[in-house]
Amino acid sequence: MIKQKRVLPTPVEVYMARKNTRNYNLLKAAEELQELSLELTQLVTKPPKTKQEIALKNQAVIDAIGDSVIRIRVLCHMFDLAKINQRVNYKHKKCREYISLGYKKI
Repeated sequence: MIKQKRVLPTPVEVYMARKNTRNYNLLKAAEELQELSLELTQLVTKPPKTKQEIALKNQAVIDAIGDSVIRIRVLCHMFDLAKINQRVNYKHKKCREYISLGYKKI
């Protein structure tokens, strides 16, 4: 099994998880994940052509990933972290199985 480094919550994430309402945190996570989805979809369907466009689009994706990671970490405080980790470990195991079976894309 792959050892994962435990990422400790930041004071800001703890504050957000405790002080914001449940619905607010859920909606903010959904919003950030939708923005990430949009940026990724546009990167594939409307690829940038110039170096400047590539740099701008890459930065937009990076920003959306960063924003999404923060919101996901807040969600980890709201839901059963042990079960989340159990699911992540399960998916890693499945991916390792696919790799050992010779799958090219997983």
